[in-house]
Amino acid sequence: MSREVSAEGPDAVDQAEQPVTSTDWEDTSRQSARLSRRTGWWMAAGTAAVVAATAAILVVRQSPRQAAERPATPGAVATVQRTDLIERERVDGTLRYAGSYPIAGSGGVLTWLPAPGREIRRGQQVYGVDGRLVRLFYGPTPLWRDLRVGVSNGADVLAVERNLAALGYRGMTVDNRFTEATRAAVRRWQEDARLPRTGVVTPAMVVVTPDAIRVGSVPGLLGRPAQGNVLLATGTRRVVAVDLPAAKQQLAVEGAEVVVELPTGGSTSGVIAGIGTVATSSGDADTDGAAGQGQPGQAVQNATIPVEIRLGDPSAAGRLDHAPVTVGFTLAMRRGVLAVPVTALVAHPEGGYAVEVVDGTADPRLLPVRPGAFADGQVEVSGDGLVEGMRIEVPAP
Repeated sequence: MSREVSAEGPDAVDQAEQPVTSTDWEDTSRQSARLSRRTGWWMAAGTAAVVAATAAILVVRQSPRQAAERPATPGAVATVQRTDLIERERVDGTLRYAGSYPIAGSGGVLTWLPAPGREIRRGQQVYGVDGRLVRLFYGPTPLWRDLRVGVSNGADVLAVERNLAALGYRGMTVDNRFTEATRAAVRRWQEDARLPRTGVVTPAMVVVTPDAIRVGSVPGLLGRPAQGNVLLATGTRRVVAVDLPAAKQQLAVEGAEVVVELPTGGSTSGVIAGIGTVATSSGDADTDGAAGQGQPGQAVQNATIPVEIRLGDPSAAGRLDHAPVTVGFTLAMRRGVLAVPVTALVAHPEGGYAVEVVDGTADPRLLPVRPGAFADGQVEVSGDGLVEGMRIEVPAP
């Protein structure tokens, strides 16, 4: 986990006004490298990291008086904007598919298996055994008994009826009773699924998962017994999993928005969808199951809680199945502040910072400002005479 901080106050100006030597540049580079993993301020709608903004403020442009002896370089013009700034704590996470569903075989000989990466939805085949295809139903728990007319009422009956209705088999009441109407619907489904039309649903006929699944790996082999796990599947929805240090659990608020930095260089928004209630530590146990042998208190310091994040735009992750990401959790927010590009700041001759106001005169005039929070190449500024929409000079791109 990291925090990025902004360089603020007169100390930053003093650094900017000192002659820069090669040693100074090396020190600054090392300092920038250290800063690159610390927390910072991001624009509310921004998606890039603030490392560039933090490092940029360490090298402030000279004022017009300081640059008088230098050749003139035409600049560009930006405007003072009123916006929101968000301070975020950055924590590493993993992009992956949600859920884990090991699919156990039902006996017999495997005669058909799906390829890894295949998505399987309600009613579709999961695997084949003895020449028949086992289908997928949605539900909270697997079937555990044969379902036929006369069986006692139960949630498993309700699950089967819901799936039959969703697949278009009507003419029955969807409740927890297996009636003659249910049997008729089962027979129609069995005919379409090329199963014996018995009107009885057995656990070997269907695999039950909460939703659609995606095949991750296929440990089963054609022609071998359908025993043990024949498939290892996940859900079809990609999420970000974060092991958040337990000491920072206040950062995770269900429903709160976060920013997810992707390995592609882009980023997208996300929403905290789930927060674990059990803290674990990598030092809780060693590979033999014995208690960890680390320093006293180390397990407490390393304790984490699982946090799951739903991507606001799943397509932003491209075709990545599994990848490291960085998540920005909100620490604090500054709403409705005036902000300018960091590169608009110049060192004022009398100390402090200033911006160069472009007001139609021959040369820009210096307006003293006080910098605040940094975010995505922007910096909060305040000062007498500073107003929203004011045109200021920035270096030409």
